Amino acid sequence: MALTGDVGAGKSTLLSMFARLGARTVSADLVAKGLWEDPRVRGAFADRWGSVPINPDGTLDVVTISRRVFSDEGEYRFLCAVLHPLTWEVLQGMVGQDGIWVLEVPLLFESGVPHWIDGTLFLGCPPQVRLSRVMVRGWDQRELESRERWLMRSEDKRRMADWVIDNQGSMEDLWGSALRIYQEMRLLNSVVLGNVTFPSAHEALEFSRRMVESKLAACCRVRGVDSVYRWEGEVYSEPEAELAFKTVEGAIPAIMDLLGSHPYEMPALYFERPHRMGIQLRRWVVQSCSS
Repeated sequence: MALTGDVGAGKSTLLSMFARLGARTVSADLVAKGLWEDPRVRGAFADRWGSVPINPDGTLDVVTISRRVFSDEGEYRFLCAVLHPLTWEVLQGMVGQDGIWVLEVPLLFESGVPHWIDGTLFLGCPPQVRLSRVMVRGWDQRELESRERWLMRSEDKRRMADWVIDNQGSMEDLWGSALRIYQEMRLLNSVVLGNVTFPSAHEALEFSRRMVESKLAACCRVRGVDSVYRWEGEVYSEPEAELAFKTVEGAIPAIMDLLGSHPYEMPALYFERPHRMGIQLRRWVVQSCSS
């Protein structure tokens, strides 16, 4: 899942809460900051600016760079064009299929949500509350406005997100929202794709019907396949029916029990996690498999 939100809404705080709950978390800002050591990035800005601003101690002069890019739309767009694709490239390489991942991406919708992100969360907050928070960073109203002037409207991002949290209450309120969403993410992460073969389409369809009626699967697909296999020293080739279905991990033991009536002596049943499946589809699978 990718987390975004208004400037000063508390994204980093919410990300730390997801980490405490057990999620694997990554900050796109930290990734982007590290990319300034990439010769491709340094070279792109050196070509445009003549040199990259550096502090006397040799570190990156973030203050000067921020002042430049947030005061000129052309420089801002150039920075986004250089850093965003590389940041997404690094993030995709970091994220694995196991476990729950939460990526904090401030410019999530502005940069375009990539196909491998399953869900999005928007964290909102009233302007006056956000101003009081960013004043701790030494910002004033003018600085806050400069950071937001080229962003998408909050209303549009709210509409595009799968989850929305309004962070204007206490830390306990935010923790409660994080816990609620994390628990749902665990349920949605339990969705798996199953596959097993039968001698005929009729038998596969009958098994499909039993699974769906028993809420062990949300949906099933049966198609004919040609199988080649070795049995008792001989190689055979014959048609079979392949059954593919969507279910949840909690249903697997009952599905295994149901396979006791399978016509094969050793039916091969396997499961895998979907590489890309949207939140709405995952919710439907979980709901369909709920007893």
